[in-house]
Amino acid sequence: RMAVLPQFRGKGIGKAILIKLIKLAQTQKISSLMLHSQALAIPFYEKYGFNPQGPIYEEAGIDHRNMILLLPISH
Repeated sequence: RMAVLPQFRGKGIGKAILIKLIKLAQTQKISSLMLHSQALAIPFYEKYGFNPQGPIYEEAGIDHRNMILLLPISH
């Protein structure tokens, strides 16, 4: 799970964590990443290449949608 407390949002913390996670996945030759995004955070993840998948659903009382990022496979 990844979350940034409201008072720390907009400071690049989420971006830094997400970029580090994507780079780590690439070094481990992972082909895709999937996450449960809060509906309001979908545009944030889309900026980093994640695409919405499936319907919106409720999780912990908040609307969510699955997001997936396909990573290029390097040889």
